[in-house]
Amino acid sequence: MHQFRVMAGCPGGSPSPGPPEEGCRIAETPDGDGGWDVTPGSTNSIREGHKVGQHRKGGRNRNRQGNRAGSSAPADQGRGPAAPRPETSPSRRPAPAPMPREATPSSAPTVGMFSLGLLFALSAATASGLLAAQHVWRVLLPGCGPGSACDKAAQSVFGKLPGLNWPVSFLGLAFFVAMAAAWIAVFLRRSGVPATMRWMTRLGAAVSLFYVGVMIANSADYLCKYCIASHIANFLFAGVVEFAGRSRDPAAARSLRPAAVAAATFALMSAALGVADFGVRSSATEKAEAQLKDSTAQMARQQGSAAPAPAVEGSVAGPAPAPAAVDYSRKVFTGRHRRGPEQAAVRIVIFMDYQCGDCRRKEAEIEAVLKAHPNVSFSPMFFPMNADCNPLVPEFDKRHMNACWAARAAEAASILHGEEGFWKMHDWLIAKGGSFTDAELAEGLAQLGFEYTRFVQVMQSPQTLERIREDVAFAEAVGLQQTPMIFVNGVELRGWSAEDAVGRAVRFLLGQNPPPSIAGPEVDRPPLANEKFMEDWRRARVFIPPGAGRWARGPDNARIEIVLYGDLHQDLTMVAYAELQKFMAGRNDVRFVFRHFPLHEECNIFAELYKDVLSCTAARALEAAGAIRGAEGFWTFFDRTIANQASVSDQFYNALALEMGIPLEQFVLRTQPKNQETMALIHSDCETLAGFGLRGAPYIFVQGKLVANWRTPSGYLLIHDVLREADAQAPR
Repeated sequence: MHQFRVMAGCPGGSPSPGPPEEGCRIAETPDGDGGWDVTPGSTNSIREGHKVGQHRKGGRNRNRQGNRAGSSAPADQGRGPAAPRPETSPSRRPAPAPMPREATPSSAPTVGMFSLGLLFALSAATASGLLAAQHVWRVLLPGCGPGSACDKAAQSVFGKLPGLNWPVSFLGLAFFVAMAAAWIAVFLRRSGVPATMRWMTRLGAAVSLFYVGVMIANSADYLCKYCIASHIANFLFAGVVEFAGRSRDPAAARSLRPAAVAAATFALMSAALGVADFGVRSSATEKAEAQLKDSTAQMARQQGSAAPAPAVEGSVAGPAPAPAAVDYSRKVFTGRHRRGPEQAAVRIVIFMDYQCGDCRRKEAEIEAVLKAHPNVSFSPMFFPMNADCNPLVPEFDKRHMNACWAARAAEAASILHGEEGFWKMHDWLIAKGGSFTDAELAEGLAQLGFEYTRFVQVMQSPQTLERIREDVAFAEAVGLQQTPMIFVNGVELRGWSAEDAVGRAVRFLLGQNPPPSIAGPEVDRPPLANEKFMEDWRRARVFIPPGAGRWARGPDNARIEIVLYGDLHQDLTMVAYAELQKFMAGRNDVRFVFRHFPLHEECNIFAELYKDVLSCTAARALEAAGAIRGAEGFWTFFDRTIANQASVSDQFYNALALEMGIPLEQFVLRTQPKNQETMALIHSDCETLAGFGLRGAPYIFVQGKLVANWRTPSGYLLIHDVLREADAQAPR
């Protein structure tokens, strides 16, 4: 029986009946027992085809048949005995040459695995980045408008890190970019995935799992599609990292390099986001400070002078609106409830919503002012951002679902328990953020000493609803556009978002010489909506520079420029254009530009109201005609669309193209939804308007400035007043 042993320097290192590794040779053992010794550099080698220990039929070992290891295949038997080889004594045997140590096998991620992981990490970063951009630059994302799931999630307690006021979208973007950088570092090292990389991705997946649970638990409010996309991509990335090859090198497996790369990238991204956010906030603060300075100066000018002449709705030039049921120009400007003296040096009125965070913050400022200055009064009025009690709020706006019930609860407390009851409930609602369940309301009423059954009956009665609607009508009369809307001595406090704006305005007034007169709310006469909207246009910044726009009618050097963003299959756009035509008719000093904002998602990702796909049909037809026939084609299609709005269809436009001699095949090709050139032109218009923070149609710009209320909520056509003033002020 032959024995084998592997000598030092041979790979393998343990006895084996198999063939020796390449580079090892077989020699007899010095004990003369007929065994074999696997020794580096030995002269007796095993040739290919002869396995040591392999037997012939009958069970006899080949070496016992005279075929020693190193002899040829059986076909060589006829060649005679092999030439004798000199024996080499163990003492003269050459020293084994040192063998290089074999590198530990690597299991680095393949190129395909790496690419897939990087794709998932960057996809998660993109989704988070869009949400971060919306927070910083107020970018309007499709499906993320007011009251959307994204908006609700961002405004919730889960939208920011507790105690830091740091948006979760910032955290997600920084983390996913950091993971992408760490993943690249792992791939470049080519030594497998270390444990630190796995644990970082597991931590990220755990956080994603938490937020997914929050969304599922609040599926009616928080199912944000961008959030869902980022979390799904994060789970997929974690899966790729988990199944990628582990590092077999102990040192590489413990490597902290990916963690260091991730930490550095995370810090840099967080710093960049912080700087960007600070820059935008600084710009907003500068604007608010300028507005606050202007408002306090206006208060000072008005202080001590006679009360301004009452503004009468419709007194500005233009068509007079229908007579209002209430003459708000003569109505005392105050709410039903008041803290502080009736006759006061400074009188604060606020239109608020209990679920409005800014309203609650300003309320805290006002309470601090009341404690410091006994000659200041405060009167709240309600403007809930909820269509259940506010006809001015769109039905689709679901931001403040409990705002109406909160306001009605405050009024119910007033009806049942007078002013003391109102302020008790008011303070409770402020503390609750305007949100409460039935159980929380019952508990709160018990704490306040109110009887539950009677309170709920009054809260749900028409009386409380009527009170809220009275406040809403008053807010509409003075041109409210958002909450909070604050007035100090009858002057709107612009720039209220500045730090301690209310306190600073009050201290400014009280520090005047002579100090403000002690008076009641009857002397406060804020301008009504029409004059306010005119003033808003005067103060507006120029959004659109002169000469912009692809399709224009009128001279390039016109004195007056009008830009209409519209949807040619929408009735309100038709109304707006008809009013503009009244002004433009017969004039050669007006430049009119039309830009698309079709209200359908097929061609406008920024559209929030999906009306009719024919809106996109019209937009594509106009752009196709313009591309083929230039301005003549565009404006011919524009005019015919205006005149035949009810007949708009693909067949209508095909017939019009043939009538104009436009090759039908070329026209049809350009009007297809998949035609990238046409769709890009429409998207460019939509993206520009969305970049201004605006969605919907129509929007009118005069001299580059937005006419935010070209037709007021009461139906008054303010656009005529704006155009007349622009005409009077433009150089001739």
